[in-house]
Amino acid sequence: MVVVEPLRNEGERNVRENSSQGVWLLPGNLPVPLTGVEQHQDVLAAYDAPPGGHSEVQVELVVLAPAVGARTVEARIGGRRVGQLNPAMSLRYAGLLERAAASGVRPVCEAKAKRGRFGIELTVMVPADPDSRHPGAGAPKPPRAAPPAPAARSRKPLWISAGVVLALMIAALAVNARQQSSQAGSVAPLVTSSSAAPTTTTTSSTAPVTTTAPVTTTAPATAEELIPPVSLVVPPLGGTSAAPVNDGCHPNYADACVPIADDVDCAGGSGNGPAYVRGPVRVVGADVYDLDRNSDGVACE
Repeated sequence: MVVVEPLRNEGERNVRENSSQGVWLLPGNLPVPLTGVEQHQDVLAAYDAPPGGHSEVQVELVVLAPAVGARTVEARIGGRRVGQLNPAMSLRYAGLLERAAASGVRPVCEAKAKRGRFGIELTVMVPADPDSRHPGAGAPKPPRAAPPAPAARSRKPLWISAGVVLALMIAALAVNARQQSSQAGSVAPLVTSSSAAPTTTTTSSTAPVTTTAPVTTTAPATAEELIPPVSLVVPPLGGTSAAPVNDGCHPNYADACVPIADDVDCAGGSGNGPAYVRGPVRVVGADVYDLDRNSDGVACE
């Protein structure tokens, strides 16, 4: 991949020359594309690169805190705005940048400029862990305030409820046993009667047929049938769900794991890496690695 060192403007020269005078270079291992770059092409024109190549530049990150609304992280070169992080990334890195500014250092990061769908686009390299300590902090950052402990729940209502349910079950079993006992003592004995057919002198008559209905005996209901099962559900006393673990794949691509690296090329192509991915890969965000050359939304076909 061709790397073209652009002509730095005066503000960028000051950032590099004064790196020891209150400037902190962020350790960048996560590429994040800037938004709104199409509105600042006049500034980015100085960092244009030939097709297939990119220019390297340092960008200062500044947190803007409006009176109303969420904070925004703005990117500047030589004091001039060139874009900003999207709302999610601004929320993620605002705390880190504000701590660095409060300690007297100006956070800057490396960025790559190359041509894309919006003209000259910038991709900044920021730390994957936003809780990284900055060199201007003389001591570890203060621990986050622990959430207030939930009020201790009294277990008396639970035991009282369990005791009431148990007492009701015992009473129901006693009533059922008493009913079974009374039914056993009041069952009338079965009487079997036989009747002889009447004798007649008429030879053409037929003796009447007597049909006896079958006697059906129903078994008494059991205690399990009279008393439905009771389930005691004890709610959990507390706890939080674990946060998802980062799988090391870039969030701007889907259907295949595109690794987070300085540059990624399609496996089997003419690119020189250092990282590769085998497609097809669906582009769901900004194509920071320029894998979708025909801009149809699918890369490495």
